[in-house]
Amino acid sequence: MNQGIFPIYISNVPEGNDDLKGQAHEKIAKEIGNIIHNQNKNIQRQVIGLEGDWGSGKSNIIKKLENDLNHEKYLHFIFDTWGHQEDLNRRAILEELIGFLGEKEKGLIDLEWNNRKEQLTGMTIKSKKKYIS
Repeated sequence: MNQGIFPIYISNVPEGNDDLKGQAHEKIAKEIGNIIHNQNKNIQRQVIGLEGDWGSGKSNIIKKLENDLNHEKYLHFIFDTWGHQEDLNRRAILEELIGFLGEKEKGLIDLEWNNRKEQLTGMTIKSKKKYIS
């Protein structure tokens, strides 16, 4: 093995840095942050989705936004669609979201939500029995 050659590994983990010349990721993250900060105070929870082609920087923008926002006031739930491409989308999102909220916000997910999660994951089965004498 040639001692002067070293393999290069490129991380797939977003860092939240904007290395683009026009600072597009910075601008998008700032605008989303403004929307979140200026949201209608009567609305308790909102969901914001970011859509774009593979490799366009969506995860990097989300990481930038997560770094910029107050972690005590906001929760950041990230769903990896790529990792669940073989799963039923709604089911996978709900399973992960319920688990995430159960970990992050103690008391937010009650027994009813845990029961629903168990039903989604197939951990419980509902059946009815009828006895005829």
